[in-house]
Amino acid sequence: MFDYTDLEKAILKTLAYFDIFDFPLTKWEIWQWLYLPEKKRPPDFGQSAGFLTEDHKLKFSEFVCVLDGLLSKQRVIHNRGFYFLSGREACVASRLDRYLIAETKFKKFHRVAWLFALMPFVRLVAACNTLAYSNAREDSDLDFFVACQPGRIWTVRLLTAGWMILLGRRPRRQRDRDRVCLSFFVVENKMDLSPMAFDDDIHFKYWLSQMVPVYTQHKTFTAFVNSNMWLRRD
Repeated sequence: MFDYTDLEKAILKTLAYFDIFDFPLTKWEIWQWLYLPEKKRPPDFGQSAGFLTEDHKLKFSEFVCVLDGLLSKQRVIHNRGFYFLSGREACVASRLDRYLIAETKFKKFHRVAWLFALMPFVRLVAACNTLAYSNAREDSDLDFFVACQPGRIWTVRLLTAGWMILLGRRPRRQRDRDRVCLSFFVVENKMDLSPMAFDDDIHFKYWLSQMVPVYTQHKTFTAFVNSNMWLRRD
């Protein structure tokens, strides 16, 4: 049995999370998305509350050395530029295939997003869930995150859902492929989503951090990022 350091555990935890979604990571992606539970964060991890940030004290070269050590222990495998857990070689082909699928779905997402942008009171339209990090399946739908003007959330929900129903784009039982899933709505003066997170909520933190804005007005996406800096600090 190996006695793992905190950094080794962080690397394995990060890879294990993305392994759930058959998504191996590049070396830089592991570094970018390196996750450590807040209660176990050692001093040399700086001020990150989950993910490492630009002001962390750990050098990239030190991180690479630790990652190479896990490779030598065969706890992590490397193939075609991707890193993953032992026994999960098939996920490399899966990631490459899903990237191409996601590219096609993003084109469809953009068309719907700009329809939403024409609606009154819409301030931000972003892709979320697996489409946001290019890991979409053939049968997956298009997940939307929408921010709107204060006091207009129900109006925006009615307009977006109603328009998609009229166009036949809403998900149906056993038929979700490329359908529009209106996953999340917020108002632009209440975009801090920390009250919705559980303690050490790894999935929610990744979900929020990986959203891709397609349309934004009045710098709403910048405001959203600033409202959720709890993702990256104490």
